[in-house]
Amino acid sequence: MKAKFGKKIAAVAVAVAAVAALAGCTPHYTDPSMVALRYSGGLTEGGAFVECVDPGVKTVDNDTYYNYPTTQREDIWDSDKYNPEMGANSPADQGDLQITDSGGNTGYLKIKQVFTLETECDTLREFHEKIGRTRQAWFDENSQYGDGWLWVMNNYISSAVEQLARDAAVNYTIEELWLDPSVRSELAADIQEKIQKAVNDRMEGDAQFFKMGNISILNAEPTEEFQTLYQDRKNAQVRAETAEANKAAEIAEAQAKTEVALEQAKAKAAEIAGWGGAEAYLKWLTIEAGMNPYQPNYGTAPVPVTSVP
Repeated sequence: MKAKFGKKIAAVAVAVAAVAALAGCTPHYTDPSMVALRYSGGLTEGGAFVECVDPGVKTVDNDTYYNYPTTQREDIWDSDKYNPEMGANSPADQGDLQITDSGGNTGYLKIKQVFTLETECDTLREFHEKIGRTRQAWFDENSQYGDGWLWVMNNYISSAVEQLARDAAVNYTIEELWLDPSVRSELAADIQEKIQKAVNDRMEGDAQFFKMGNISILNAEPTEEFQTLYQDRKNAQVRAETAEANKAAEIAEAQAKTEVALEQAKAKAAEIAGWGGAEAYLKWLTIEAGMNPYQPNYGTAPVPVTSVP
């Protein structure tokens, strides 16, 4: 019975597909990571809105479906990964973001902004009819997006992130952002606090079409010229510290030699005192050297004293 029943279902499915083909209908499958807006008629017919189609649903009809992502998306600034020739397939969406620090120095930030599209049916429909449809920002049947989606990201999300990042960067030095991860986290937190309102303010109407997630400052770098000057300064500092250390070592060595000499002099003075004085000590040294300090005085005839008349 089960086998016969299964054959009947298969036969019905084939029949439905055949009828759909004869009627000119097209099968449509909504990707599990997408939600679809269904409009009656073909793409050029300007059909009326029918319904929101949940992820993973299969239908067969002549209607038009506009797919939008339910999953988390990323907006990335990274010159190392950005390839404008790849368009929507580029691993990054734009190059490093140029900023100016508190001292007027130029720096470059690598940024990742996470966001999701609001896919509640009425909100998504409003987004599509106000923005997505005119800019062709929907995703295709392979869940791939094109220039229309990039336009939406650039005008509503990227522009907000860039403005907030540039405004906040003037509170820091590029050296701090470059060398200290905690400073980069502080800058990211500053942007995070304001990004949702900044994106909402760029939208038509009062609806919130995007939910902004975490923003990360992945890296910060000064210009090559700044890095060269910084390295020269560090090298000069090392040389100065080395010279100061050498000076201190030489002074310490001289002081140590002086102290040794003083102690040796004290010992020598004690030794001389033990001989009863310098004269006795010197006579002892003369004897040690094989000489006689007590030479006989052979004398000379005394010079007669002549009285002066």
